[in-house]
Amino acid sequence: MKLSRRGFVKASAASAAFTRSAARAMATQPPALVIYDSRIVQSRSFAQSHGAPMIDIALQHDTRWRDIRAGLPQGRIVGLTRWSDFVSMRGIAVAQGLRVAAERPFGALHLWELG
Repeated sequence: MKLSRRGFVKASAASAAFTRSAARAMATQPPALVIYDSRIVQSRSFAQSHGAPMIDIALQHDTRWRDIRAGLPQGRIVGLTRWSDFVSMRGIAVAQGLRVAAERPFGALHLWELG
């Protein structure tokens, strides 16, 4: 899938808006992990703009979320995914002692932060 200019701008705007509204104190530190969906242009752009380790949700469906269930890092985990993927991530994160720090819809996607 080709990255369009519009997709990049939308993902950049989402990232900027989320950083401002989420937790301002935590925004100065880069995330420990970015969760994204490579099948969605905006999600890919969002992940690339952070320069942090990434996990592609599209690959996790085949492995039954093995990489994520193996253990999430401590610190901020951010994502721009579909609602259903956020719900799955939230369940795994809560089981590992993390909690939802911020979340909100962003068009057809969902922008969220765990910590």
